Amino acid sequence: MTRQFTLISIGINEYDEFTTLGYANNDSALVASTLSERLGNSLKRLEIPGTPTTRLEHQSVRAALTTLGKCHLKPDDAAMLFFAGHGYTFEGRDYLVCSDTRRADHHTAIPTDEIIAALNSSGAGTSVLVVDACRRNAGRTSDVFGSQTAELARRQGVIVLFGCSPGEICQELPGLGATGQGVFTYALAEVLRAGGPTTPLSLDSAVSRRVAEICLTNKLDRQQPYTAVAPIQKAALDLMSGRFVSFLTGRGRRCLVIAGPSNAGKTVLGQHLATRHEAIHMEMSMFAWKRFQANKTNTSLQDFMEHLWSQQPRDVIAKDLMADLPNVEKFVICGPRTPEELRALRAYDWGCSVVYVYAGTNTRYERYVKSQESGRFRLDYGEFVQKDLREMAWGLAAMGCDRSINLVINEGVLEELFNAVTPYAQAALR
Repeated sequence: MTRQFTLISIGINEYDEFTTLGYANNDSALVASTLSERLGNSLKRLEIPGTPTTRLEHQSVRAALTTLGKCHLKPDDAAMLFFAGHGYTFEGRDYLVCSDTRRADHHTAIPTDEIIAALNSSGAGTSVLVVDACRRNAGRTSDVFGSQTAELARRQGVIVLFGCSPGEICQELPGLGATGQGVFTYALAEVLRAGGPTTPLSLDSAVSRRVAEICLTNKLDRQQPYTAVAPIQKAALDLMSGRFVSFLTGRGRRCLVIAGPSNAGKTVLGQHLATRHEAIHMEMSMFAWKRFQANKTNTSLQDFMEHLWSQQPRDVIAKDLMADLPNVEKFVICGPRTPEELRALRAYDWGCSVVYVYAGTNTRYERYVKSQESGRFRLDYGEFVQKDLREMAWGLAAMGCDRSINLVINEGVLEELFNAVTPYAQAALR
């Protein structure tokens, strides 16, 4: 049976309460036409009432999500939703903005968790969300937009391609294409039309390079796309054909491990380094969360982990991760919490280097308050410190004192962190 690739492509230029965009609708049309050229008759596009106009209201988008969720696709099929427009974060939840979205009424926006749920309900074995959002002047806090979506996607098994990293802006350019395009979407279409492998790993690398070239040539701000992959094996899955691609060359696997306390900057650093070095970014918390979900407990994740370690070795999460490795050679792994996990990673068949990223408690709490986490958990300073001390007792403090680990202080801007870790990353991943 022929593999089916189902697409919803959305681009919104006009808004009642948000800044008008120039080329989001062009982006949507470009993605649809590019995939049509690449996939031919295997592409099925779900149309939305109101498209292809530059205006689209939230009820129409929700109707399309309902249709997607009832598609009864097969495990060999793929489903993708592309969105170009505004996005924002409120109380720990990422939202995509529709033409009639009101700032005071979040029900008129589309939470990305609704999109992820619809993609999973479709039945498709491969679900992909592409977000060219976080535009300038969205009117709400967009500095962490995408973080919650990436975390949820990893937990729910959805691949997400973001047009920029948290804290950056997805930029538009009049000179791209015939009538102007978003930088990320234009680069994505170029890579798709080139006809090469379209795994999440290869797309992340090729699109990021092209976006950097466009930004440099046109004197635009930095814009670094990034990709969140789950399950991690699908980093080597060609999204167009549905076949797995091997990235093993016989040089041996290489790995950079990033440890440190919460809100020290591990995930942002991991995403940056993985893209720059064409590596897979893996979060150990994703594997802890899998066990937590399967256990169906009402306790906190911290309580669950301590119970798990009382029943099984303290390197069990590291072993889960290593059992799930895709067919690629380079990895950036974030978040070991115990020395036993670190020893298990170091004992594997790769040259494993470790960086410990640290920032003071006050700095990390300030980041926590600004992050998506504070909207969900709302820890006060005392509770944050208690959580911090508990995790330090697991072994984070001991790792930070290990002289074989490279210690990096992250109290400044991200660029300083990237520069400080670059020599270690180059040595580990070259």
